[in-house]
Amino acid sequence: GTGAPGRALLYTAGARGSILPYVQGQQLGTNSNPGVLRVYRKNGADPEVAGNNSLIKEFAFLANTVSQSAVSVPMPIPLNARLAPGEKIYVTLSVAATAGIRVTPMNGADF
Repeated sequence: GTGAPGRALLYTAGARGSILPYVQGQQLGTNSNPGVLRVYRKNGADPEVAGNNSLIKEFAFLANTVSQSAVSVPMPIPLNARLAPGEKIYVTLSVAATAGIRVTPMNGADF
């Protein structure tokens, strides 16, 4: 998770912990390169320190061409992650996505 393109903080657990059932990725337009979306659980203060990140899920995505007659396929990524108070979830991409990929936490809840 260190130095990866497109790294973004996706979710932070509440003061009593949280649950995050899944995240969903969606391509935002034409992305000419296939790649991998990676989800990390961060258990330390600095995401640039490799030991603070645990890879918990990977999802391969294909190149995508925007179309007026076909939908971009959503990428549901099940996590079923139970998070300690303040624990964070980060996402990264293995390649730069020209148009971008939106990743949304779905149905997360604090305890």
